[in-house]
Formats: sequence, structure tokens, C-alpha cells
Amino acid sequence: SSGINAEWPLRPGSEKESASNDLSSKLSVSEEECTDLRSKLEISEKSISGLNERLTALQGTFSENSSSITDLQSQLESTELEKTKLSEELEERRQNLQEKEAEISNLTSSVKEMEVKLSHEIEQRTILQEQMNNRLHDFSATSSAEIDTLQKRKKYRLRLCVDTTA
Repeated sequence: SSGINAEWPLRPGSEKESASNDLSSKLSVSEEECTDLRSKLEISEKSISGLNERLTALQGTFSENSSSITDLQSQLESTELEKTKLSEELEERRQNLQEKEAEISNLTSSVKEMEVKLSHEIEQRTILQEQMNNRLHDFSATSSAEIDTLQKRKKYRLRLCVDTTA
């Protein structure tokens, strides 16, 4: 540094003046670059600040969405459980229905058997009724004839009695 001060001020056209001008020029360019870099740094800091704000907002949204997803998963599990219970209840009702259908089928068969038996019994009773009606008619006819015969005998005896007394 003592050498630079010793030769200061620089002589025009000297090598040192040229180097000094180059350094001044480079310093000026470096100052402009620093200004540009500061400007870009400010822009980047603003951009980072905006991105941080968006990140904070997105984290809030993510937290809400995560909570919402948890709620939906819980509802889905509840729905799946309810679906399982309803499926079990439906299967139980189907089995009950099949049992009832089998019972109805058995009862229907029993009713048909009873109808056949009753129909046969009605036919038998109808035949018996006809036979009884025929016998009653025969008995009635026979009884009427016997009554007529008895009345004739009675009249005949009465005549005999009257004749024998006279």
C-alpha cells in the first residue's frame, strides 16, 4: 500500500492510471450489479414472503381438509358398519321369509289334504244320506202299507165283533 501512495497522483497515460480506470470501471459495474442484486434480493424476499403467506394459507387448508377427510373416513366406517348390520338383518329376514314360505307351503299342503278328506267325507255322508232317505222312504211306504193292513184288520175285527154281538 505504501507503493501506491508514493506514486499518487497518477500520471496521465501511465499504466497505473489505466489500471485505476479499469478498477474504477469494474467498481462501477460491480456497484450496478450490487444494486441489481439488491433489487432482485428485495423482489425475491417479497416473493418468498408471498410464498410463505400462501404456504401458511395452504397449511390451514390442508389442516381443514385433513380434518374433513378424517370426518369423512369416520362417516364411511360408520356407513360400512351400518351397511354390514343391514346386510345381516336382510339375510336374517330372508331366512325368516324362507321359513315362513316353507311353513305356508306345509300349511297349504295340509289344507289341501283336509279338503280332499272333507270332500271324501261329504261324498260319503251324501251317499249315507241318500241311503237313509231311501230307507226312510221304503220304511214310510212299508209303514203306510202296514198301517193300512192293520186298519183293515181292525175294521174287520170290529165287524166280527159287531156281527158276533148281533
